[in-house]
Amino acid sequence: MIVVAASITLQRYRPDVRLRAAALRRRSLEHLLREAEDLQFAQKTGQPDAPTEFEIARLLSRGLSEVDRMDLGATDASEQHAPKNDRPAEPAA
Repeated sequence: MIVVAASITLQRYRPDVRLRAAALRRRSLEHLLREAEDLQFAQKTGQPDAPTEFEIARLLSRGLSEVDRMDLGATDASEQHAPKNDRPAEPAA
């Protein structure tokens, strides 16, 4: 019985896929943080090619959006392996 429950859990929730996706998101966020810190340092030290605060904020926003897309992709991947409901969709009212 325990084996069956574990098998169903693995098929439904795919912890291996979620773990890989979480590790990838973590690495992406760490990279984004390091890049923002480097750009802020360049700005504070007065380097001529340093970005403005707005440019740094825009970089962070794009990076976070990319991480969100990665998260949605991981969710889609784990759902692809989940058992499907064989019932037809009900028509919209």
